[in-house]
Order: sequence, then C-alpha cells, then structure tokens
Amino acid sequence: MEVQEMKDVAESLRKAANSLFTGPCRDVRDGDPCLERQVSSTRGKYIVLFRDYDPNKMCGDCRRYWFAEMAAQETWEAYCWKARGEATK
Repeated sequence: MEVQEMKDVAESLRKAANSLFTGPCRDVRDGDPCLERQVSSTRGKYIVLFRDYDPNKMCGDCRRYWFAEMAAQETWEAYCWKARGEATK
C-alpha cells in the first residue's frame, strides 16, 4: 500500500469510528460512562492508555467505537512508520 493510500485509509477509519460515537453510553454507572470509568477507576495511580482499556467492560456501543478507534490508531501508526521510511530513502 502506498503512503498516501495508507493515510487516506487511516483518516476514513477515524471518520467511521467517530460516526459510531454518537450517543450517550448505555451503561453509565456512578455518573461515568464505560470509556471514562476505565480511566477514573485508576486515577491517581497511573495513566491507562486507550489501547489498554478492556472492551469486555464496555457496553456494546462503546465497544464498537473502541474497536473502530483502535483500527484507526493502528493504521495511522503504520502510516507514520511507512512515511518515515519513505522520507529517509
């Protein structure tokens, strides 16, 4: 895959992920939606990276968004590595 094509795919994946993140979480507990609850439960101890969130602790809507966002992030990272490699040739 060419560099520009990879960038375009990553950007379209990000748009798709954002379109899935449309409404409120269906599993709000103690005022925190699924995605925020994973951060707030460890606040003060360490930072939890988005990729380290546990999708098994999310409602279906948040889980779909998380997987789509992870695909977008991984594709973007692959694009960045490929672009760096092309730039050093």
